[in-house]
Amino acid sequence: MKKIGLFIVLLVTFFLVIFPKDSKAQSDFVKQRVANATTVGNNTYIKLGLKDNPGNKALTILWIIKNFEECNPKLEVVSWKIEKQQFTRDSFEFIFGIFIQHKPKYKL
Repeated sequence: MKKIGLFIVLLVTFFLVIFPKDSKAQSDFVKQRVANATTVGNNTYIKLGLKDNPGNKALTILWIIKNFEECNPKLEVVSWKIEKQQFTRDSFEFIFGIFIQHKPKYKL
C-alpha cells in the first residue's frame, strides 16, 4: 500500500512540474519581457527581475530566448548570458536579466 501511495505522489509531482499551473500567465510574462527588451547594435538586454535561482527558472529563460528568436527572424542569436546575484549570507538569489548577443542572418 505504501508503494502505491508513493507512486501516486511521484506521478502528481511529475505532472505539476511538466504542466505549469498557469501557462497563460507564463506566456504573457515571456512576451512582455521580450517586447520591453533594449537593443543597441548587436546586443540586447531583457530585464527579468526574478527572485529565484537560475536553475529553478531555466525553462522560463529558454522560453524567453525562443520568443526573442521568433520575434526577430532576421537575427541569429550568437550567445546569451544571465545577469544574476548569487546567494550569500546577507542576500538572496536574484536574476536581473539576460544579455543576448546576435548578428544579422544572411541567406546564401
